[in-house]
Amino acid sequence: MMTYTKECFGELLGQLAAELKLRGYKKRGALFYKPLEGNLACIEIQKSRKSSAEEVLFTVNLGIVNSKIHSFTSSTPMVAEIEKSHWRMRLGALTDSPRDIWWEIKPGADMGVLNNELWALISVRALPTLDRYCKNDELAALWLTGRSPGLTEFERLINLSILLQNMGRTEELDRTLDALLAATANSPSESVARSHVRKLRGVS
Repeated sequence: MMTYTKECFGELLGQLAAELKLRGYKKRGALFYKPLEGNLACIEIQKSRKSSAEEVLFTVNLGIVNSKIHSFTSSTPMVAEIEKSHWRMRLGALTDSPRDIWWEIKPGADMGVLNNELWALISVRALPTLDRYCKNDELAALWLTGRSPGLTEFERLINLSILLQNMGRTEELDRTLDALLAATANSPSESVARSHVRKLRGVS
């Protein structure tokens, strides 16, 4: 039996789907995705395991699957998934007071207010951010600052080096590969890093 809160959650997804469809996004379950600049922009509405029949808790995950990085690291077809994204961020991190936000749907909740709040954040903050970092040069520029939402430092350097090689930016590539070797020295990731460096530098 569909409870009030689950019905409200379903209606929220439906309204988001309608708005995002107008902007070129497709829907698969609670995931919305759009091809941009050859990459995939992703928006996922993640329901918490703590949700119950009386209360639904959810957050919003953002992600970008980069085609250049994917083709370098995988032989499988590229699909839109937050878990496979090369850039990841929670919507709450884009608010004026960045934090991890979990929205609540309870009996008596004002869904109009919630829907408007959520769409305002997605349309004003999330969509422009996804548009920006679906551009390979913008994503590389972000990673060159040392910032890497949703990634470890090891992942940042690996992914950045792939983009820089693809873009033909050899000096920055060499510095990034040197940083990767330094960051992984005497660590469990050292052998993987060295193999990656040899591959990008064309050393057998």
